[in-house]
Amino acid sequence: MVLNMDINNITDYLQNKINSKIVSVKYLGGGSYGKVYKCEDENGRIFAVKLFLNDGMAYKESLSLQTIAKSCVLKIPEVYGLFLKSQGSPADFIYFEYIDGKDAFSTSLKKPFIPKKIKNDFVDAVTDALLSIHTAKSDKFGPIENPVYDSWLEYYRPFSDKILHDAENAAQSGKLNKNVYDAMVQAYDRFDSIFSDKVEEACLIHGDLNVMNIIVDKKFKPIAIIDPLNSVYGDREYDLFQLMNMTGNRFDLYETYKRKFKTSDKCDLKCAFYRLYNEVMCGLNTNTPKFILDSCVKYMKSQLKLL
Repeated sequence: MVLNMDINNITDYLQNKINSKIVSVKYLGGGSYGKVYKCEDENGRIFAVKLFLNDGMAYKESLSLQTIAKSCVLKIPEVYGLFLKSQGSPADFIYFEYIDGKDAFSTSLKKPFIPKKIKNDFVDAVTDALLSIHTAKSDKFGPIENPVYDSWLEYYRPFSDKILHDAENAAQSGKLNKNVYDAMVQAYDRFDSIFSDKVEEACLIHGDLNVMNIIVDKKFKPIAIIDPLNSVYGDREYDLFQLMNMTGNRFDLYETYKRKFKTSDKCDLKCAFYRLYNEVMCGLNTNTPKFILDSCVKYMKSQLKLL
């Protein structure tokens, strides 16, 4: 865990590294994984600083941003520097390019009506950008910093095993609703059927591309993608369930991707599994709201009925 999350200590440390006094700091937002600030230095240069709560996440996000930027057709913030506690920093943090815009989620909540053309252009831009990320490939599957697995399931099955094990402990201690855990078990019992189709390509995955991580301008045009999480080289359909989260269904992002680009016959089923296990994994660390987990359980059960 981070030893010191005081932004003043961070900016004091950073300004000595960049040889420029930081004169303005504004908190932009954050959650259980970290906090983001907008900063301006004495030369008028504006940039962002993100502090991370968990060890290893700063390095992982820095690498993910730089890797995804090589293929994505939308802007990915440029990383200017990575600083780690192990190297003397008060906390693990990155400082990087500030993107002047708002996230699509909060913006869409303020826009009860979005003209059809603007909406369609938004959907096309987002789905095309996601596919452009997926065009980056690796010979092996696994985390982007070390893809060493010969198949997707060689990596993903142990990954999901750990999530289920942690969920079992949480259910026994009362930290996870038993109905959620039961749905996870029901899905896991059908694992071989759900994942019967071999994943042929190890595609680059953003890992958290929901509408909160799409930056739009005042005309609701997507201008950047931010905040990759647990990026891997894996099944590109592992990226798709996030398109349904938040207000994603309002824009039909998931179904549009499926219409535009070929997906597997069991895409819906796999995405139900990915979504449930991912939200439980995150929820054990961040207290995912009950209504989100309930939605995941409902969708998972509806897909299992189709097997």
